[in-house]
Amino acid sequence: MVNNEKQTSAAFKTSIKMPALIAAAVFAVLAVCYGGVALFLNNKFCIGTVINNINCSAKTVEEAEGLISQMADNYALTIEERNDKTETISSDEIGLKIDVNDSLNKILDSQKSYKWGIYLLKDNSNDAEFKISYDEEKFNQKLNSLDCLNAQLMAAPVNADVKYNEESKSFEITKEDNGTTVKSDEVKEAIKNSIENFDNALNLEKAELYTNAEIKSDDERLLRSKDAMNKYALVTITYNFGDKTEVVNHEKIKDWLIVDDKGEVSFDKEKVDDFVQYLAKTYNTFGKTRSFKTSYGSVVEVAGGDYGWWLNKAAESDSLIAAIKECKDIVKQPVYLQTANNYSDNDIGNTYAEVNLGTQHMYFYKDGKKVFESDFVSGRPSTNHATPLGTYSVTYKELDATLRGANYATPVKYWMPFNYDVGFHDAPWQSAFGGKRYLTHGSHGCINLPSEAAKTLYSYISKGDAVVVYNYVP
Repeated sequence: MVNNEKQTSAAFKTSIKMPALIAAAVFAVLAVCYGGVALFLNNKFCIGTVINNINCSAKTVEEAEGLISQMADNYALTIEERNDKTETISSDEIGLKIDVNDSLNKILDSQKSYKWGIYLLKDNSNDAEFKISYDEEKFNQKLNSLDCLNAQLMAAPVNADVKYNEESKSFEITKEDNGTTVKSDEVKEAIKNSIENFDNALNLEKAELYTNAEIKSDDERLLRSKDAMNKYALVTITYNFGDKTEVVNHEKIKDWLIVDDKGEVSFDKEKVDDFVQYLAKTYNTFGKTRSFKTSYGSVVEVAGGDYGWWLNKAAESDSLIAAIKECKDIVKQPVYLQTANNYSDNDIGNTYAEVNLGTQHMYFYKDGKKVFESDFVSGRPSTNHATPLGTYSVTYKELDATLRGANYATPVKYWMPFNYDVGFHDAPWQSAFGGKRYLTHGSHGCINLPSEAAKTLYSYISKGDAVVVYNYVP
């Protein structure tokens, strides 16, 4: 029984010692392995060592230098540009060289090979101060060959703008175009820094090295401008010149609108003036030569005078712009300095005074019907007071007026001027009318009438009626 207890005790002790012995053996093996790795890494960079993005694990300084030199030989900087374009600068193009100095030795000295296990558990990236050099002349030649730095190939940025779309017949905002113009000096500096940092890529967009458009398509000023211009362009202004019509709509207005730097919409005054000038040139009849059918049945050409349609160009230009700004469709009456009876070849109409200096006889027609005629005495040619020829209009009418000149003041009962101080009036001092009397007893230019004739004419004639003065001997 005693022997059995001794055997059981020995077996128990043996079962306890076995795991301990195994653990000790494993530890010993691991220690040998760890020590072996530490011995292997002696004078080598620990596992996980990265120097300037180069994996130098278990490399000697000489081997790491070789890797770095090989990478330098194969180095190329990729310049990423707009429109998916890239350009590269390779080491051989610029004569790139790299000198590691003693930076690798410093990193190696800072590592303890017996701590290699610790380095596995942490980031072991290192930045070494390599000396990178290149041939300045080759570098500058390469820079000059880059498309991104070629001024002739650069597309200038274009701001967003408001443009007229012919298809939609409306103003629309055109999107900005940032172009491809770079900040040249800054790009050169960025390339230099990238190479010296051994970077593989330089994205010009991300580095904000482009000159961009200043005004974007979402600019509030553009939106206001577009809305205002479309409102103006929708307006239709109609002019009626007799049986002829002139229309101002989007086809014209779109070319008249301009926008300042603040987005304020205004009108190109010069272009509006040009249109009004066209109206004046086309429809003014002021001072034109007229073919006039006389009471004698013949047709005479009457030149001169101030009768006719006469557009006030400056006032009408301003008035037209103001009308468009009202944003309402209207039929517009132009602003005139003077008007005539109608818009036609016969703009004097059917109510007019006909004065023939050749016969010293005149007529007055009312609505196409002759209602008055009389002999008269016109201006005396020998004293340079001949009555001027031409077509005029009655300026006004006045009773009991006083005609004044350099050396006279003559009262008259009926005064009807049509050419400044030349007009119809009674002349009781004249003893006869008609014939050749004007040659010796002519007026200062006025049409002298018998008192009753002047009274009758005064009753018929009105302000604005045409007065046609010509010289014709049947």
